This record gives sequence, C-alpha cells and structure tokens, in this order.
Amino acid sequence: MSWKGFTKAVNRLPQRVLQKAGYAEETHDPDFEQIEILFKDFESAAKKLQEDTKAFQRAVQGLLNHQAAIGTSFEQVFAPVSSRVGAAAASSAEQSPQLASTSVNAQSIASYVGVSKDWNERQLQIMLDSLEAVVVKPCEELMEIVKAARSTIDKRNRKHVDYDRYYTALKKAQEKENSNPSDMLRAEQNYNEAKAQYDYYNELCKNEVPLLYDMRVAFMDPVIEMLVRFQFGFFNDITNLMYPMSNELDLGDPALEDTYKDSMAPVLESMVDIRIFNARIIDPSLPVAVPLPGTPGGPPGPTGGAGSPPGSPTGASSKADSFGPPPTGGASGFGAPPAAGAAGFSAPPAARSSPAIPSSIPPSLPRSPTARASDVICYAHAAYDYQSDTPGDLSFTSGQRIAIIKRTPSQEDWWTGRLDNGQSGIFPANYVVLE
Repeated sequence: MSWKGFTKAVNRLPQRVLQKAGYAEETHDPDFEQIEILFKDFESAAKKLQEDTKAFQRAVQGLLNHQAAIGTSFEQVFAPVSSRVGAAAASSAEQSPQLASTSVNAQSIASYVGVSKDWNERQLQIMLDSLEAVVVKPCEELMEIVKAARSTIDKRNRKHVDYDRYYTALKKAQEKENSNPSDMLRAEQNYNEAKAQYDYYNELCKNEVPLLYDMRVAFMDPVIEMLVRFQFGFFNDITNLMYPMSNELDLGDPALEDTYKDSMAPVLESMVDIRIFNARIIDPSLPVAVPLPGTPGGPPGPTGGAGSPPGSPTGASSKADSFGPPPTGGASGFGAPPAAGAAGFSAPPAARSSPAIPSSIPPSLPRSPTARASDVICYAHAAYDYQSDTPGDLSFTSGQRIAIIKRTPSQEDWWTGRLDNGQSGIFPANYVVLE
C-alpha cells in the first residue's frame, strides 16, 4: 500500500467506526446490496471449484504413482518365492498347490508393475497436461476474473465511505451558525467530488457484475464437458491396462469379498497347523504363551487327543468310554457337538474377528459328579465363548479372566470359577487356558 492509500485509509477509519457503532449516517443502495450478496456466493463457489480441481489433479497423479508403488511392494513380498520358481522348485510346486499359485501370482505382479510403470512414463504427464489445460487452467482464469470484479467492488465500497463522510461534513457545515464561507465551499467541493466517484463505481458494479454472474454457466459448460471426457478417457485407459491381468488372475466373478473369503479359507486351515500361530491364546495382549487345546503341541482337546477333530467317531467313542452318558442337568448345554445357531452356544472363533488364528470349538463334556476339587485358587482366560441356560453354569465370553475356585487335575472335566463381576458357577475346563 502506498503512502497516499495509507493516508486515505486512516482518514476513512473514524467514519467506519462511527457507522459500525451506529453514530454516523450510512446511505444504502438496495439494488447493489442484492447484487453483492449474489456475487459473494459466486465468489465462494469459484474459489472452491479452483481448489477442488487442483485437488483432483493431485489425486489423479497420486493414484497412478501409488498404483505403481503398491505393485513394487507386492513384488518385494513375492520376491523370496518367485526367486525359487524354476527347475529347483518344480517338484515343490507340484507338491504344494499354494506354492504353484503363488508363483503364478508373482509373475502377474511382475507384469502389473511393468505395465504400470510403462504407462506412467508414457501417458501420465500427457494426461496431467491435458487436465491442466481443459479443467484447471479455465478455473484459474475464472478466479482471476472474479478477483478483478472483487477489486472493483471493494473500491466502490471505499468510495461509498468517502461519500458518507463528506456528506456528513457538508451537512454539519450547513447546520453550523456563522459558518465560514470558505469552509462551506471546500465541503461542497469535497462532497461533489466524492459523489461523482461513488456514482461512477456504483453504476459500474450494478451494470457489469450481473453480466458476469449471468455468464458463469456459459463459461463453465465447456469445463464440465472436458472434465467428463477426461474421466472417461482416464478410466478407459486404466481398464485397458488391467484387462489382460484380469484374464490371468480369473477375475470374472465380481463378488470380491466372497471370492476373498473362499480363497483364504484353506490358507487359514493350513495356518492352524503351524505352531507359531498357536503359541498364544485368543487374546494376544495376555502375558501367557500356551498352545490352544486340541492344536498341535497343545494339551489334549475334549476328544482325548490333539489329532482327533471334534465330533469324530474316535473322539465320540473315547468320550463315551471315559465318562458315560451325560447327566440330565447338563443335557441342554452339552452331550453332542452343537449345531450352528443352537441355543447355549456362540459361533466358533473362526466366525469372529480375532487377532489369533481361529480353531474349531471343542465338543462338550459330560458333567463329572465325582470330580475332585482343589482348594488352590488360580486364574485362567477363556479361549472360547460358553453360554448356558442351565442353573449353576458359568457363562463367559472369549478372553474373559476367570478365577478358578475348584478344579481337578484333568482339563476334560468341570471346574468351578468366578468372574470379576462376582458371578460364579461350573464350566467345562477345556474352554479355558490357565495362566
């Protein structure tokens, strides 16, 4: 700001303060005030449009760069496996379908990285330049026009303050008794000059700003069309880029989530057999590292051995030989492996989100009325959910801490425990893991 402009701003300051406080008269032009309201809305929309177009340009560039980067990351993950592909790994691939599938996917990832980088090198800058020319640049030009109009409106508003200031000074001079003729003449000259400048800029804004406001649609129509054309071409190029890989990876089924679950099911089953994934109980925050019942390396499950799955004939016969028929009091909660959705049982751990590798719920245990109890109180954590409506049973959810009040040496028995909320009762011992 020049010294002249600074001086004018200081001279206008008292008038602005008095008008804000309501002690000075302020003239109004309803027509201009309505135009200014519409212009403010248009100005905000134009500024937002400019910001959004630039953000869209950056997002497109980031999408393509990250597309190539994520392919490189996958390539690094597959590198230890893909390096084995060849004659040395041929027999392993035949014996392991997972290794063969991984080898194919590693080759697909290499193709993905290659075509992504090649397309970025050849087309990315051309596409960004096109977006800059047909979308971003016009929005910037529109914003420059809006800024010029705003500058004229601000100048009109400053002339309005001068007009009100000199009008007030002239009015005071006219009302003053024995006023100096030279002061009266100077006040009239200042008023006439301020009025002429104010009328010029006021009429200019009232005539020109509505034209800009009315032409905004005609100005933006080509930009919208170019934006749609750009998006159509962009997504078409990406589709053509990915289409060959869709044939290699058999991506004809659009149900991505179901396909993912079907593909992961055998992997999770295989991971259950790996001991490092069963080294901790369900809650990974617990300080213990005990294998789950019924898993390799862990204590025997309810069927009498880690190798017998729940509900198998071997497990059923050994359970019948060891315990006999279950008593009447436990018939509602135990006696046979529960069906899906049966009362008294929750879904197996595999159906819930859990940070540990899930395994199937062990079968129920018959109640043992002759179980010997120990008076030593210890603590355990629930490895599975147990819900029972039978009076005297203790229901709990996976991960809860249970104080063991009475227990027997065998985990294929019923123990007595108490939760933190004071609820106590009996429960199957193979549903918990001791600390």
